[in-house]
Amino acid sequence: MRREPLHGITDAAARREGCRSVEDFMDQWQLLHGEWDPFLEVTVVRFEVVR
Repeated sequence: MRREPLHGITDAAARREGCRSVEDFMDQWQLLHGEWDPFLEVTVVRFEVVR
């Protein structure tokens, strides 16, 4: 778990979130949260599947 600004998201991270690109992630963020603030600090949580 770590904190980073929204503008730090990469295409790979956007794909892990279910989007095709950073631009698609931005569109989805705006639909859910109303505003894209690139300097907003968000918490990034990564999970790993354990079998």
